[in-house]
Amino acid sequence: MKLRFLLVSVTMLLSAMLFGQETNSVWMSGNVKDSKGVALQGISVTEKGTTNATTTNASGGFIIKIKSTTATLVFSGIGFKTKEATAENGKALEISLSEDVRELADVAVVANGFQKTEKRKLIGAVSTVKGEQLKNIPTNGSFEKSLAGTVPGVYVRSNSGRPGESGTVQIRGINTLTGNREPLWVLDGMPLPTGEVSSSVNELLTRGLGNIPPEDIESISILKDATASAIYGARAANGVIVITTKQGKAGKNYLSYSGRYSVSEEPKNQFSFMSTDEKIAFERSLFSDFKDAYGGRVVKILNAVEKGTITAGEGENRINQLSGTNTDWMDELMQKATSQSHVLSLSGGNDKTQYYASLNYMHANGVLKTNSYDNAGFNMKLSNYFRKNLLMRFNLYSTIKKNKEGQSVIDPFTYAVFANPYEKPYNADGSYAPDLTYVLTSSDVSDLYSGYDNFNMLNELNNNMKTDAYGNARGQLSLEYSFLKNFRFTGTGTYTYSTVHTRDESAPGTYRSMVNNWMKFVFPDITTAGIPASYNNGYLRESNGRTSDYAVRGAMEYNKNINKHFVQGLVAGEFGGSNNYQFFHLNPVYYPNVAVAGYPDMYSYFAANRLNLRALGGSGYSESKYASLISSASYSYDNRYVFNGSFRSDGVSILGNDNQFTPLWSAGVQWNMHNENFLKNNNVINRMVIRAGFGYRGSINQKGIYPFSYYNMNTSGATYNNILYASTITYG
Repeated sequence: MKLRFLLVSVTMLLSAMLFGQETNSVWMSGNVKDSKGVALQGISVTEKGTTNATTTNASGGFIIKIKSTTATLVFSGIGFKTKEATAENGKALEISLSEDVRELADVAVVANGFQKTEKRKLIGAVSTVKGEQLKNIPTNGSFEKSLAGTVPGVYVRSNSGRPGESGTVQIRGINTLTGNREPLWVLDGMPLPTGEVSSSVNELLTRGLGNIPPEDIESISILKDATASAIYGARAANGVIVITTKQGKAGKNYLSYSGRYSVSEEPKNQFSFMSTDEKIAFERSLFSDFKDAYGGRVVKILNAVEKGTITAGEGENRINQLSGTNTDWMDELMQKATSQSHVLSLSGGNDKTQYYASLNYMHANGVLKTNSYDNAGFNMKLSNYFRKNLLMRFNLYSTIKKNKEGQSVIDPFTYAVFANPYEKPYNADGSYAPDLTYVLTSSDVSDLYSGYDNFNMLNELNNNMKTDAYGNARGQLSLEYSFLKNFRFTGTGTYTYSTVHTRDESAPGTYRSMVNNWMKFVFPDITTAGIPASYNNGYLRESNGRTSDYAVRGAMEYNKNINKHFVQGLVAGEFGGSNNYQFFHLNPVYYPNVAVAGYPDMYSYFAANRLNLRALGGSGYSESKYASLISSASYSYDNRYVFNGSFRSDGVSILGNDNQFTPLWSAGVQWNMHNENFLKNNNVINRMVIRAGFGYRGSINQKGIYPFSYYNMNTSGATYNNILYASTITYG
């Protein structure tokens, strides 16, 4: 009986204790944001001294059941300083976390095109730029120029300032004397085609990454030294620029618009050059002192008066007519350059499928009044989990460009500076006024054989036009399969098709048409004989180029964390190729006003054996293929000691057998000193790293190392045993 009473008493006591605890437990909620007020997802919320924890959701909110209203909550997350807060009678908490600069630098993820690795586990000179840093930088149609002054060791040069022109990028100086000096561009893990689409097209339209607007870019990684870039082997001598574009995220659907409008000032002549009155006075004194027959219009008039060709009164009347003109040629030829761009994007998805799509358009007018540029594109990224461990990605990039430029043999900027102010652009009847003094005094337009005296810069730019139309489409499909927890296989294939059409028009009677006259090309020895003005009938030169490029890669990756140890390995194989077709034709007679082109009766001028038909048209075809074996390994201990290595062997069809599959490799070691105990609590040094590396990378000079002989077919159609024989053979 006593035992039963004791059991009942213990049971009642335990019930009372449990009831009391249940009564003191409360639900606590709140929101977590960063210092800028942006909601933070995945922040750990832990009741201090317990294992009771939760994480914040996509909107930064959390809810947790704690023991009492006075419990302390600990908020922690990667890249943010840990913070503690005490619950206040069930009141919702509003928590703001500040960034941990030291940890952010360490855990920043760097993409090299093959893998994504935390910066503290990566050896080599690598700089990373976020897309947010670039989208507000004016580029006038060239994304590459936005990198100027952003990344140390990266030099971006503007070649001419034309709208839409791609900048020339150099990473750590020049690495080749005769080969291509551009870095390798990698878009979402796969290299972009290199080289020109057509030998006659404006190369600056087709190279680089002018097809992707800055608003679509998530991040850029620039691999500068051999330790970081040797994994790209024979194409990495000039460094590697890895572009990662934005992709959709699970959650809400977002519609975004970005637009900009910019104005650039036209060039100004900063030199204090003479006005018309000053130039007339100068020429008078020049003639008075030296009696020189050569000079400007005033000298020519005074010389005619001196010889009695015209009267003194008539001469003064002509000089007075000149004084009524004071032309600012900078204003006549130049304008304020304007550009506008628009980007509309839609993104979103759920846990299984995410998407990102964008439309972009840009229009720019050049500083030169006859120059303009248009660019439009559509980009799309779609990802879908067929299974929990099987992910498919499909990317589509497309763009069209059109560039128009007025053409002149004489540089318009040079002319605008040195042309005489008393020369006028138009006659009273609206026709183009000839600039006789520039023709007579400048070696640029003097022609001992033709005596050309009808030069007008506005006529040259308005009636000589070069138009480039460029189209590009690139599709990329990849499958990612994860298995055995630490293994992942990725198969990726890309196909790119590009086409360029160039139309170069020169009007009859222009100085450009005379200098580039068809007779100088069709009859190469005509340059010493002179070209009559009646043969200056304009010309039309059209060229077309198209290129298709493909690449396929299979990669097996292993990642494993074992306590303080981290191991990462990669083995991959890649193959691809490209083919290029080019065609051009020249019409020696062309009238742009009526769009009529044709050929003169060439045989009536000279004998047929002097006729160079190859100047009137031609075509070409080239093809190349490659195959590569790739591997890399990385080991890190306690985020302090890191060892990296990579190996690559490339076989390329344009190389001889002796240079196939030359091994290219890199190795490096790194010590993250700031993670040592003696520096962890240092308030002066945020990050201190000592690294050493060595790499061996190569380059392929496609213009100077072909080991093959050239077999040039004859153009007469002559055969031997029914086989067309060669006219010349150039040995490699």
